[in-house]
Amino acid sequence: MSDRSVERTGLLVSNQVAPGAPASTPVAPRPAEKLAPPIDPAAYKIALQAEEEHAKNHSGDVDALVKLADLYSIRAAGGPDGPWRLMKGMRFSYDAAAALRNLEDAQRIAPDNAAIAARLRDARVEAAPPMLLAALPKSGSVFVFQGLTDGTGKGRVSGVQGGAFPNFTVCQPGLIWLTSYRLATHTHLAPSRTNLIELSVRFKLDRMIVHVRDPRQALISWFHFLPSVIRVLDPSQQLHYDVPEDYLSWPQPRQLDWQIEHFLPWFVDWIIGWLDAHRQPWFETRILYTSFEDMVADTRGFFDRILEFYDIDPACFTYPETPHVHGDRNFRRGLIDEWRAALSPEQIERASAAIPDRLYDRFGWPRR
Repeated sequence: MSDRSVERTGLLVSNQVAPGAPASTPVAPRPAEKLAPPIDPAAYKIALQAEEEHAKNHSGDVDALVKLADLYSIRAAGGPDGPWRLMKGMRFSYDAAAALRNLEDAQRIAPDNAAIAARLRDARVEAAPPMLLAALPKSGSVFVFQGLTDGTGKGRVSGVQGGAFPNFTVCQPGLIWLTSYRLATHTHLAPSRTNLIELSVRFKLDRMIVHVRDPRQALISWFHFLPSVIRVLDPSQQLHYDVPEDYLSWPQPRQLDWQIEHFLPWFVDWIIGWLDAHRQPWFETRILYTSFEDMVADTRGFFDRILEFYDIDPACFTYPETPHVHGDRNFRRGLIDEWRAALSPEQIERASAAIPDRLYDRFGWPRR
């Protein structure tokens, strides 16, 4: 097969033959082969329609099926997480399910073609539902999200939330990109009525992950993180959280008392709110609840649960290595019960009493 452009439309989206391969061996386009800007969404749609007609009139043409799949997945425009997806009109050409069908047809015709098999694995992940991770802060969720997206190749999108914890609110433009292109996003969204309506009723999100951690341990991680936040990373959070001006000069026990009084109730209420989401009869989004403790106990099994939830074959996944370096992917120490040593006996009693029995029972956290 020679380098073939869509001469019917003038849009260049080429397939290349691997060096030394016979002309009948189709391969996926190299990832670097993308259209030079600007992309004309109207021309792209015309190219797509032309390829659809070509594939229809040449059943059994593996090259045409692969090329059509690439057009459906807008690979020439950088893929579903490429910057040009933001162009008005591009998302109407994107169809991950159609791309998957074409590659499945191509594999049936050429079952021994390794390049098509590889593209098919990618297409199955891309066609999986959009992934929304709503996580309790300081729950190791950066590691979860990066491990999940790096391991699958699922595209990432930001701009799905606005505000500050515990009141992060859905941003509709970000959700449009998330759901239109079946991408993945990392959030700390609140389980507010507004957010639940937006996710389940307006955007009809099929499924999502809610990731939690023992609130006492999340509190200790937040205690260590807060000084760098209000000093350097995001000083505005001192106002959001009404942190006293002289907080950083306080001794550790006083700071922890303040954290137990102010932040711990937010952590607890956030978790309860997501557990109660399905009490709303109109909330139909399926939720997979995961925990930091389960991730630490069995990292591979933890990711296997998520893959099964999203109908992704583990063979399409590269499992992440557990972080070992201080601060690696927002990991500070990765402990599950540091709170026992960090808090005084009286603080442990207060913090433990603030967590309802249902959370201890649901997630297996020790009561004391």
